[in-house]
Amino acid sequence: MRYDKPGMARRLLADWLAPAFAEGTVAKARLMVSELVTNAVRHGHGTITLRADLCQDRLRVEVADEGPGFQREARTGIDAAEGLRDTNDARPG
Repeated sequence: MRYDKPGMARRLLADWLAPAFAEGTVAKARLMVSELVTNAVRHGHGTITLRADLCQDRLRVEVADEGPGFQREARTGIDAAEGLRDTNDARPG
């Protein structure tokens, strides 16, 4: 059986965030996590782990796999209160 990992990640995150945020913010977070998990499925190896942490109006999402990683670089991410604006660290491994 093949699972839709990005879809599963979107649903889990949306269910968790829905009580606290407007639908537009939840939709942006779903898109972000979908892209990160899709990247892990396509380019990573082994188990994919999704971690999310909510602190006040900030959402931190980590997607990791067991692949060798890549060189660290800063990317644009999501500030849960104001949409796309903050930085998101891409970390090796």
